Amino acid sequence: MSLTDTLFSCDETPVWTPATLNPTHLPPCLSCTLRLTSEVAGPGTCSPTPIGLRIEENPMTELTINGARYNLIQVDMTFAGIHRLYGQQNVCDTELVATFRHISDTSKLALICVPLVKSDTGANSYFDTLGSVTRGRPVLSSVIDMNTQVLSYPGASIAGRTALDSRPRGICAPIAYPVTYYLMLTPSMISNKNFTRLRGLCDAKMLKGPPRPFAEISMNRATRILTLITSITLKAPVRLRDADAALSTKSLKCYRIDPKKDIKDDKVYIGGAPSDTTLADELRKAADLSSSEPPDDGSVKPGDIEGVVGIVLGVTIGVILCATVAFLIWNGTFTKYLSVQKLYNNPLSAAKLSMKMPKLPTLSSMICKENMGAK
Repeated sequence: MSLTDTLFSCDETPVWTPATLNPTHLPPCLSCTLRLTSEVAGPGTCSPTPIGLRIEENPMTELTINGARYNLIQVDMTFAGIHRLYGQQNVCDTELVATFRHISDTSKLALICVPLVKSDTGANSYFDTLGSVTRGRPVLSSVIDMNTQVLSYPGASIAGRTALDSRPRGICAPIAYPVTYYLMLTPSMISNKNFTRLRGLCDAKMLKGPPRPFAEISMNRATRILTLITSITLKAPVRLRDADAALSTKSLKCYRIDPKKDIKDDKVYIGGAPSDTTLADELRKAADLSSSEPPDDGSVKPGDIEGVVGIVLGVTIGVILCATVAFLIWNGTFTKYLSVQKLYNNPLSAAKLSMKMPKLPTLSSMICKENMGAK
């Protein structure tokens, strides 16, 4: 079995399906499941590339293919489109191509391709905010119709290829970077105004356009390699409460699943009714409770014990400090008081002290001395 028997070559990809192809001619994959999860939108800024525009999206966007998880690595908007849908003679006006990489096997890439058609009726609001950072912009999954069928096929990647060089030797001889395409068969609408505006963001000197196949695949090869997936699951974005884009705290909690109560008809229902409480609300409520006085119910609380212990320690330490200071002052002021006091209390010492003290003159002696002086 040759390589071209298992995937389309560079000359055949991106695939242009035969004009007479009908999806009912393709083998359906009833067990294939696609799940695109994009709960938070990216900044939406754009930069020019050789095939169109590179859109900055949320890298946490995740694609699950039959249980295997892929993370978003880049989103491109090509001018013009890269696929020609069945029943059409030309490619679509433009196309959105989201590239995902397997979380463990980096060699596996998956491309979600959404054809875009210019129309002012039913235009998708996702493109209104592209090119500038805008609060509250739609998520990536909003571009995809939930009821669309998906055409899957393996082929050569468009990376490194342009309309002027659709089969570079280092990429296509042989195919160096095979990928799996997932083409949404229901196109999305982009307004003429947004198409013109976004087309004007491209660099005219850089723009070469996306690669184009050299050959239309035959009906035989289409029925052997193309696979039809009947539906794709889009996980709804987290509900936002107001302009502050506050996330519901329900989305931040973990729940234990009861298989008997929470799982019905292969669907999981947990957490009860949707909650309007956000993280900001709970933080604000906690701050209010911490600043308010709790009601007194007469019971002993940990704070009461801490208060009593603090008072006892404060009084004890205060008394010790006051006594120490008083002792130091008294000791410095009356330095010889204690030694004198000891001598006074000792009878022998007291006698010695009294013998050394001078005698006071009496009144009779003073009169006698005056009379003698008068004679």
